[in-house]
Amino acid sequence: MWPTRWITRQTKGYHLLHLNFGNKNVYFSHMNLPFCRLVPLDRYNWEQVLEVKITPEQERFTPSILYSLAQARFENLQAFGVEYADQIVGMVMYGEFSGLCWISRVFIDHEFQRKGIGSKAVKLLVEQLQGSIRCKEIRSSYDPLNLAAAGLYKSLGFQEMENGLEDEVVVKYVKSFV
Repeated sequence: MWPTRWITRQTKGYHLLHLNFGNKNVYFSHMNLPFCRLVPLDRYNWEQVLEVKITPEQERFTPSILYSLAQARFENLQAFGVEYADQIVGMVMYGEFSGLCWISRVFIDHEFQRKGIGSKAVKLLVEQLQGSIRCKEIRSSYDPLNLAAAGLYKSLGFQEMENGLEDEVVVKYVKSFV
């Protein structure tokens, strides 16, 4: 099957390729290494995401992957597998609420962490959301004790907002890499 539409662009050494196969979108990213892409989850690959294992330290900050997949299905959230070296090594998930796009999950398998894959996956997701006319603002949140999430979001151009959400720090994307 050939794509019905494709777009490629380069910004600050960051390459993005967006292929549209009718009702499926596939996004590719490349900035030196690592090469990763976001793949829509479907009946053929969703079980591969269940093989992703995060560290026990990280498990206390987030619901399980299985719960997250169920939440995506029943709460109209969008989940993507993070593919690296031809295997799914993580998952990102977001929801769109009246122009506010909320990144709700970022999972990277513990064996693939500290390689830049999580940063690439979030950059890809932000690029995708910035290209959506429905998305006017991008936010996320994390537990204040989750220093890895705090560092990730800060490094990607998110700024902490004054008013948090219950027990979480809320961050807003303010830096554009276009």
